[in-house]
Parts: sequence; C-alpha cells; structure tokens
Amino acid sequence: MSLSEGLPRCPQDCGGRLGAMYPESLTPQQAQQRRLFGCDEPSKAPQYTITCPRCDGSRISSVDGEKCDHCSGGLMRIHRCPTSYVDQDISVALRHYEHAEAGIFPEPGGLLDQAPSFLHFCSVVGGEVARVQKEESDDRAAKQKAKSSAAKVRGKR
Repeated sequence: MSLSEGLPRCPQDCGGRLGAMYPESLTPQQAQQRRLFGCDEPSKAPQYTITCPRCDGSRISSVDGEKCDHCSGGLMRIHRCPTSYVDQDISVALRHYEHAEAGIFPEPGGLLDQAPSFLHFCSVVGGEVARVQKEESDDRAAKQKAKSSAAKVRGKR
C-alpha cells in the first residue's frame, strides 16, 4: 500500500502551492476550499487527527505523569491541510519511507545500517498509517453492519 493511500490528502482543487504564492490567480471556489481545508491558516473545523506526540496516545504526560494537556484522548486535532506541513525535507523522507516499506533503504546495507532518526521517522509514520487504516476499516465495518441490520429489519416486515 502506498503512503498516500493511508494519510489525509489535500483535495487538490485548492490551487496547491501555486495558489498560496499567487492568491490572485485563484477562482472563488478555490479560495473557499483553501479556507475550509486550512491551506493558508488554521481552519475552524479540524481536518484530521494524529496521535499526540507528547503522550504518544497514552493520555498521560511523560513529563509529570499527569493527564496530558496537549491532546484530547490521546489524539490531537489538526486544523491545517496536511500538505501545508510538507517541506522538501519531509517530502524526501516520505519517499524514502515508501521505499523502505518495499525493502529499499536510503543507505546501503540493512535495517541496522540506517540512521536512527530515519528509523524513528518510519516508526512514527507507520504507526499513523496503521491507525488511519484501522479507523477506515472500523468505519467500513460499522457501515456494513448498519446496512445489514437495516436489511434484516426490512425483511421482517
């Protein structure tokens, strides 16, 4: 599975990075999309959630052992378009992550020959991809169960 299949994406009808550089070139619909999705500044509604980096989803602060005040239930709500955080370095790292998932590492050698920071990056990204995939799977299962229940109710009438 490609990384792009598991993470939130920009709707791509907002004008992209060029729209940010040349806002006068945007259509009114693109300008509206950029406001809704938090392309240039935080949106009113969250765009997606991530595992809290401070408590790693445990809801307990690693600093003082108290309830994490950085998140809500182990998750942080993000009010920006995911692509607004991607710079050149992150883009390269994400490409290397996809290759590493296929067994092709950025440095010669095996897993232990890779930079510890890259391995940590892969662990974090892999965890987020798995979480998003599980949420999507749970959503599909819940919809299927509701659809099946509705069909049974209609059949009993």
